[in-house]
Amino acid sequence: MKKMIIGGLAALAITAASSGLAAPANAAGELITYVVESNGPLMSLTFFDGMNELQSLSNPGFNTWSPNANTWSTNIRSQATYQLSAISALTEGTQVTCRIILNGTVMDEQTTVGRYTMASCGA
Repeated sequence: MKKMIIGGLAALAITAASSGLAAPANAAGELITYVVESNGPLMSLTFFDGMNELQSLSNPGFNTWSPNANTWSTNIRSQATYQLSAISALTEGTQVTCRIILNGTVMDEQTTVGRYTMASCGA
């Protein structure tokens, strides 16, 4: 399953870059907030950090991230010239929502429904 999540993010990043959605050259220093909400426990998350490094978090680590295993968020300060902003989340529930907020503005929000569903967002 981890390969699918990473592959999905790579495709999302390539699509964003090729469609002109890549961050401008002044991306360094911008505040990126990733938010994930689900109606069941989260199984895994994959996202780009402030240096465009792919980060993967999986259960049972969620117990240390948040007292509520159905919700997760983090703030990242971009250190990259061209920032990749993408997140993918897999749930044990039947609904999951991901959101990317850039400097206080929601750039992308996606909700998926279905057993063990995965949502992906990119900005």
